[in-house]
Amino acid sequence: MPNPFSPRRIVPFLLVSALLFSLLPLTAALSLRESRAGIWGEVVDVDGNPVPGLVFSLVPIIDPDSPVKVKTGKKGRFQFPRVEFIAEGYRIALESEVYFIREFRVKVRRMNKDIWQDDQGKLIPEAQDGLPKIKYRGGNCTLDFKVAKIAEFSAARASFEAKQEKQAAAKAEAQKKRDMTPTEMAEDALAYGDYKFAAEKFAEASAADPENVDLLWSWADATGSSGDSGAALRLAQKVLTKDPKRKGVRTKMALWMEEGGQLADAVPLIEEEKVLDPENPSVAKMLMTAYGTAGQKEKADAATEEWVRLAPENPQALLALASVKAEQKNFVAAEALFTKIAGMDPEGAHKMFYNAGASILKKKGRVTKGDRERAVRAFEKACELKPDYTKAHLLAGDAYVGLGDFTKARSHYEAFVKYAAADDANLGKVKSMLGALPK
Repeated sequence: MPNPFSPRRIVPFLLVSALLFSLLPLTAALSLRESRAGIWGEVVDVDGNPVPGLVFSLVPIIDPDSPVKVKTGKKGRFQFPRVEFIAEGYRIALESEVYFIREFRVKVRRMNKDIWQDDQGKLIPEAQDGLPKIKYRGGNCTLDFKVAKIAEFSAARASFEAKQEKQAAAKAEAQKKRDMTPTEMAEDALAYGDYKFAAEKFAEASAADPENVDLLWSWADATGSSGDSGAALRLAQKVLTKDPKRKGVRTKMALWMEEGGQLADAVPLIEEEKVLDPENPSVAKMLMTAYGTAGQKEKADAATEEWVRLAPENPQALLALASVKAEQKNFVAAEALFTKIAGMDPEGAHKMFYNAGASILKKKGRVTKGDRERAVRAFEKACELKPDYTKAHLLAGDAYVGLGDFTKARSHYEAFVKYAAADDANLGKVKSMLGALPK
């Protein structure tokens, strides 16, 4: 009988066996969690740390009212108890108001360890129902979850979205500027107060269209607003060369000259503007100021009258004219103007009533009893509006002394002493008057 263990038989057998073994697929060793039957899970946070105390529900598709719930342990692991094999499968959900499932991987193996479900992906807080259905038929199921805090994720997402919106807006703005003409870019810059950039763009537009006087004037105006009054004046002069009757240019030139302390030299320009635009109150006001700066008092007074004619309800114009009338010692007219202004300007009315009373007392000739009575009425009104107005109390006291009403005079003098500053030059005089007044 042939020997079955002879070398001639054993060596070929070993060679064939080795060849067959080398052709078998290599499979990685499975962990205990992956090799044991049941549904197992492991939960970590975004930094890879275990997250204990989280509750997960395993819900049968055919019976959603009968969930099985478990909680993660200290190492972030959990295991569901043995469940029935349900053809429709199971849904799993995290029950937490703090965390949400950010990443998942669901592996299901049959008992022979062949993987027949391997799903993975990422979720956001609003899409937690995006977890795959578990097709469990027994065997092994491993659930690997990475969770994140809802608040932190939402804040990070809001910051990211805000950054994206800002970048998109900047991109759109940049695209818009690329599409804008130099004139449009200049007008856009004016809206934001960037006069220097506006002047540069108007200059660019004017260079492309040198006969356009409007562009040249816009360039001049923006240049003046940027603070370069010298360049603005040169450009404005070019505008007048091209368009001598253009309104508003000479007035602006006067303002730029005023910035350089040359308003007196602007008188001829404003006079020319007055001829072009005779009913413009602003021109009359500018002419009044320029005449005053140039020392032309009579012309300044006449320009003030003209300003009031063109703007009869302008408190500034009325106040300027009242001052002129007071300087001219026309105190009756000054009083009327101050009284009118007081009715138009409640906040500054006390000063106007004081000025009205003072104008009455400063009139030419003898101050009559009637004058003093009108004056004290104005001073009383000033003190009523501003009880600590010492100037009004002082003149009211003096007027009442002139009327022989020492009781009221004493009342106003005492109010003066009460409210006056310690270094007021009139304090000594008023105290002496209080000592001298009959009681």
